[in-house]
Amino acid sequence: MIDQNSLNQPTQKVTNDHTANPTQQKSSEYFSRFSSLINSYAQSTGQADIKTMGGDKLQQHLQEIDDLGPKNEFWQQLIQLSKSLDNDKHAIGMLNNTDPAKVQWINAVDWISQSYIRQHQNSQTTNSSPVATYEPSNPILNLTLLISMLSLFSLFVIAIKMKLRAIRHS
Repeated sequence: MIDQNSLNQPTQKVTNDHTANPTQQKSSEYFSRFSSLINSYAQSTGQADIKTMGGDKLQQHLQEIDDLGPKNEFWQQLIQLSKSLDNDKHAIGMLNNTDPAKVQWINAVDWISQSYIRQHQNSQTTNSSPVATYEPSNPILNLTLLISMLSLFSLFVIAIKMKLRAIRHS
């Protein structure tokens, strides 16, 4: 019995490792595609490639960002960005390095990363407290409703006065 249990445990670990691999493999495939496009762009524009910019740490950081939202959504955005940069590499490569139109790929990746992080932080904040805007004790909502009611009441008073004047003069 002891031997049988010890044989079953490694099998379970292999199964767990095997199920974790497809996710890591898919992430590696996305990063590889992203790297290929960015390195092509970097070479054409005279910029440092991914390996020079710390490729392994960059991959880990980008994977952490992808984990904030739906699986692989961020990777798809990164690949779209890298495709766009790669498509424009010849025109951008002709620009002077001091020209602000010469997009530095690391800055573009940082910008899209920050945007994605903010988007998912905002959606988490919005999803966690949607009741707060409809809360009856909300002072802004109370003030808005009060002003609306007073305006409506004023319109009724004016309409009634106009009707009374019309009746008197007829």
